[in-house]
Amino acid sequence: VGSVVSVRHRNLSEGGNPDVVQVAADGQSSEGKLKLFESWSEPIAGRHDGVSLLGRRIKCVFAKAFVEKWLKKNTSFAADSVKTNIEGNVVSILGSNDDQLDPGGIVIGLLVDREKVKSMPFLQVMSDNILSLSKPELKKIEDKIRGETNVVVKVTLASVMDKRKGVKLNRNVVKQWLVRNRVSAKPSGKKPTKSVRKANSIKKQSLFVGDGNDKTQQQEKNWRWVASRSISASCTNEGNSIDVASQLVGEVTAMIVHEDPVACGSLATVTIRRMWTPEQTKSGRTVMHDPIELFDDHDGELYFQAPVEDLVVVGKSVSRILNSGLLPRKNIEERNFRITHSYNAGDGTYKPLLEGVCDCRLCNKKTVEVTKGSI
Repeated sequence: VGSVVSVRHRNLSEGGNPDVVQVAADGQSSEGKLKLFESWSEPIAGRHDGVSLLGRRIKCVFAKAFVEKWLKKNTSFAADSVKTNIEGNVVSILGSNDDQLDPGGIVIGLLVDREKVKSMPFLQVMSDNILSLSKPELKKIEDKIRGETNVVVKVTLASVMDKRKGVKLNRNVVKQWLVRNRVSAKPSGKKPTKSVRKANSIKKQSLFVGDGNDKTQQQEKNWRWVASRSISASCTNEGNSIDVASQLVGEVTAMIVHEDPVACGSLATVTIRRMWTPEQTKSGRTVMHDPIELFDDHDGELYFQAPVEDLVVVGKSVSRILNSGLLPRKNIEERNFRITHSYNAGDGTYKPLLEGVCDCRLCNKKTVEVTKGSI
């Protein structure tokens, strides 16, 4: 209790995150489930290069040159048995790699299927001794939460800005990586017939945005562009917006440990008070945001419940500080987050926790945040 967590994104094809639900306020009924869709997209600066990357589902494609060089040094492996891409959940950010061999790389811990690692022997599996200092009995619980068929591997990603600038990086740095987006979207345009979908290998659940002048492939490309730039505008998804459950970040306020995990389907149920990361605001993370700050929800305290197996620990603690001038800028790696403001998703404004006039870097912004040109 008191730690900061995010939801581990599970693909809809694997069931999604149906047990991550909003706790209905007194006198209110829970919202009906919306139609959800998923797509892969390129990471976006200010959206996918910070704390909100934790829990996200990503796909990594290792450079062909890197794999070929590795095979030359490891001749016991057949070339056709080694894969070059893998997907999984980001469960830890180990920091930036300042080594001259891997400039600009972001080192992450990626939770993947243990079987998939067998076809990618060049991946570095992180030792359980490094991941956990717990006693044996607690380690068994951690293994259960992580998934007994899963393992964490160490991957170095090219930063979003380095990808954009085309910075020359070491071969083992993953330059091509994608982010999985789950959105509630409204289709528009002409939906292709079954025969057209089959001829063009278009999935049945694909959505389309465009007009009669756009070809089918262009309409789908248009929708994927919209989906990748959708933001979680409110707790109730409207139009093209991110599914809240798949990107929820918040503070743990309670946890109920189940006596019979098999019957309940989970070791424990966690109650989470929703918070916002800078990456989830309308403008995304900018230079005005502190590395270790989060925001309360302006509309009040919104609570969600989720199985502990669906969560990733983002930070050790969160403190609410009335004076934003006291916000420290060190010990970032410890991830002891601070909150000085609440965030209004409706108009993109910030309100200080301390009542009265505030002349800080956040409150000095315009009433509505200006969307970055890159988004």
